Amino acid sequence: MDGKSMEDVHRRLSFLHEALAACWADTFKGWYKMLEICPMPGIRFRRNAIHQLMVDNVRRRIVGLQRVKLTETLRGHTFLEVEPEGRLPLILIRFKHLDRQLLTRNYPTPGARAFDNGLPVDLIPSGIRLTVGYIEKKDLTGLECIYMVRAKGKRIFGQYEIPLYGSGRVIDLPAQRELRAPKKTAARVKVKVPSNNAANKKVVRLTPRSKTPNDGK
Repeated sequence: MDGKSMEDVHRRLSFLHEALAACWADTFKGWYKMLEICPMPGIRFRRNAIHQLMVDNVRRRIVGLQRVKLTETLRGHTFLEVEPEGRLPLILIRFKHLDRQLLTRNYPTPGARAFDNGLPVDLIPSGIRLTVGYIEKKDLTGLECIYMVRAKGKRIFGQYEIPLYGSGRVIDLPAQRELRAPKKTAARVKVKVPSNNAANKKVVRLTPRSKTPNDGK
C-alpha cells in the first residue's frame, strides 16, 4: 500500500506483542465477570463492553511505555500511537472484533473506511493504520485468537497472529499480500475468413429437354 511490509511492522511492534496479548486476556477475564451481572447481553453491548475493557487494560499496561501513547478523540475513537522509527512512519492501532475473514464488519462506517484508506478522520494523524483484533470461539466461551491486520476496505494486505497470553507459542512470520494492478487482457480479434464465392454459389445444371410428339409440327 505504501511500500512498508508487514515484516517491518512486525519488527517495529515486537516490544508490544506480549503486552497486547496480556491486555486481551485481562479483557476477557473482566468480561466474564460482567456476564455474572448481565448473563444475556446483546451483540452491540457485548462488543462495546469488550472494547472499553480493552482500552482500560491498554491504559493500565501499555500507556507509560516509551514511544507509545493512547489517543482518544472527541467522537470516541481510541487508538494506540507508536512513534516513527527509521523508515517507518507513525503507526496507529485500533482495537476491534474480527470475523473469520479478519474483517471488522460487513458494512463499514465512513469513519472506518477513512481509517483503512489512510484518509483524515476526526483529527487522527496520518501513518500506518492497523487493527489488533480478537476472534471468539464459535460457542462464545472464550478467546480463540488475536490478529494484527492491515486492510483496505474488505481487502486484507497483511496480517499475523499474536499468540494468546501464556500459550508459549512463537509468532509466525507475517503473511504479506502485495497490491497489484489488475492484469489487462488482450482484446480478442475476430479474423474474418474470406468466403469462397465459387463454392458458395448454387450450381444450376441445364439438361436437354426431351422431345414430345408435338415437337416439330
